[in-house]
Amino acid sequence: MKYTNATRELFDRLNAGEVFGENLPHRLGGTFFWQVLSADSRFIYWRHYGSSANENKLESLAWILENIFEMTAEEFLSKYTTAA
Repeated sequence: MKYTNATRELFDRLNAGEVFGENLPHRLGGTFFWQVLSADSRFIYWRHYGSSANENKLESLAWILENIFEMTAEEFLSKYTTAA
């Protein structure tokens, strides 16, 4: 399967320890960071109208983006920010 550069970038960033989330400025009196995508050596964890985990593989990330978030990696990277 062929993956976009953005999908590979997101996969590399997750495996480097970055956690992606959404800034919700009107929660808890300031910015509330909601974790939506993270990874460890075994799993990619997601939270989007439910939560679960898939194997930490590029193929799994592509599936999560397409079927859970219903967006491309490019769209994901422009919508969600990192905790860093």
